[in-house]
Amino acid sequence: MNLLGKVWGRLPLLRFPIILSLFLIMLPVSYLSLAQISDGINDRLHFSARLEEASRLELEANTLFSKAELFARGDPRVAAKDVQLALDLLWSRVNVMGTKSYRKVQADDDLDEALIGELLGAMPRLEAAVNALQPGVAGSYRGVDLFATQYRERVIVFSDAANKARRQRLNMAVQTQLQSVTNLKRIQIAYVALGVVAVAYVLVELFLTRRLNRRLNESIEEKHELLCTDHLTGIGNRASFEDMLRTLKALSGADFAVIYFDLDGFKQVNDTLGHGMGDMLLKHVAAILLAVRQSDDAFAFRFGGDEFAVVLTGSRETARHYAARAVQKIAAPATLDANVVQVSASAGYSHVEDLRSVEPVDALMRNADLALYAAKSAGRNCVQAFNAGLLIEYERRTYLEDALSHAIVEGAIEASFQPVFDLPTRRLRAVKVVPRWSHNAYGAIAPAEVMEIADSINEGAALLLSLLRSTFNLFGRLATQTELRIYVEASEKLFSQPGFAQSLFELLERHRIGPGHLQIELTGKRSVTYSEAFLASIRSLRDAGVIFATSDVSRAIDSRNRLANLDFGTLKLERTLVEEATRSERSRGIIKGLGAMAVKMGAEVVAEGVDRREDVERLQRLGIALGQGDALAPVMTPDDLLRYLAGWAGPSVVAFRR
Repeated sequence: MNLLGKVWGRLPLLRFPIILSLFLIMLPVSYLSLAQISDGINDRLHFSARLEEASRLELEANTLFSKAELFARGDPRVAAKDVQLALDLLWSRVNVMGTKSYRKVQADDDLDEALIGELLGAMPRLEAAVNALQPGVAGSYRGVDLFATQYRERVIVFSDAANKARRQRLNMAVQTQLQSVTNLKRIQIAYVALGVVAVAYVLVELFLTRRLNRRLNESIEEKHELLCTDHLTGIGNRASFEDMLRTLKALSGADFAVIYFDLDGFKQVNDTLGHGMGDMLLKHVAAILLAVRQSDDAFAFRFGGDEFAVVLTGSRETARHYAARAVQKIAAPATLDANVVQVSASAGYSHVEDLRSVEPVDALMRNADLALYAAKSAGRNCVQAFNAGLLIEYERRTYLEDALSHAIVEGAIEASFQPVFDLPTRRLRAVKVVPRWSHNAYGAIAPAEVMEIADSINEGAALLLSLLRSTFNLFGRLATQTELRIYVEASEKLFSQPGFAQSLFELLERHRIGPGHLQIELTGKRSVTYSEAFLASIRSLRDAGVIFATSDVSRAIDSRNRLANLDFGTLKLERTLVEEATRSERSRGIIKGLGAMAVKMGAEVVAEGVDRREDVERLQRLGIALGQGDALAPVMTPDDLLRYLAGWAGPSVVAFRR
């Protein structure tokens, strides 16, 4: 009795230690329950994710087999790239399933582990079968079909087993979590019973939660800043640029402009001084874009590479002044890491007033891009404002790009011929084949534009082969074999395209075009390095007797030409040089020098743009033997050319104007 009294009397003193002891006991219990839930979640995510990946193997395999079969049957809805993409997805899936973590899951759930190993070994065979597919040739599907027959059933069983195992895992995880939730409820009841401990616990939790939320908010702000900042220059990136445009557009009466900048010569800095110097140059340009602003009215962004943008509040005139100052400062020589670097920049801008009422703010980006393109086309290192004419030309160009592919297939692009004469003897020596396209909406499209558009949409090869096919068919209608040489222009990049050289070679063989009768002028941007495909194409066509020409002297004397046995048989004098020769002694000296150089190279020189009678006489005095232009004969239709070759010039032909 005395003992019980003593304990009862001391109970108030022991209450806190008892409650604290219970609290300390409950902490590990709570921790273990939470750990159990966490483990259940992790287990579900781990096994569910991997088993779900395994179950997709059947879908991707069947997708490949289906697309391959449709492609082989000639289904127009399935292209070779679709089949290749399906192959890449299946191969990626098999590679992933072969990793260590996925194999462990397969072993734990009694899946067919041997299947993945066999598929890894068989995938090269499947890839070869896919590469052998031919559109419209059903027999080409045999290799894929054999593979499907061998593995389809095992893949289905494998995927079904993976899906079943995944459901079982999920059910087990749910049961585990339900038990854990029950334990937590008991713990919560105990916490409530403890009273003061529960209150203290809540207070502690509130304190910890507030601190955690503060850190979380700081982390979110930091990550948001990183997501909206270009990591190299520290200015905004494309995402923050688009966010700002949307924000400004939402403001009533917002007055702002978008300016696009593109560096001219940046690639050369990268190639010659290294990427480190290129990065320093980009930081330098970003600093200029921030420095030239007169207040906080300009926000600079980098899209990637050497492309920059600025959002500037204010009028059109403010945007023009800002762009002009920035272009001027960028063009000034800069000393970076003891190297003097100089580039220039082109700028195009569009003001919010340029938007039509129904246009979204994204149209400002399009407008600025069109203005930038116009600035680069105008000679670079300049500023161009957007105007309605640029949009009209853009829409026209877009429409023509869409129409050109159909026009080539439908044969709407016809061949015309620019006669090339021997100036001293007045004899017709060659014809240059140029495209003639009369569009229903836009009328006659200039040949140079037709070829440029074709190259931009990767239809240059189809256009060239179509023109040559028409030309060869035309020459086949002649009663006697003509010795005229056929001139065509072709972008250098065509010779790197698979199958182009072979198609051209087969066309020459089919029409029995002898060596020396076809001359191809290489045009377009000259590659920094020659690819193996380019070298192989040039060699094969050179061996077939194709002659190559160029108007680029640096291309003609390029030391890399010997890699492909590329000797230029003709040098072309561009129209601008011929025109300059009428008033410039320097231009006449250049023409004479080129003629002398061509003689040493064993090449001919052809002058383009011989549009006046005095041009003919001047070129003869300078030693140029061949020419083409309106002073000699205009561009001829196929019928005009046939009549001329037959010895009768119709009303549309003036056969050498004396």
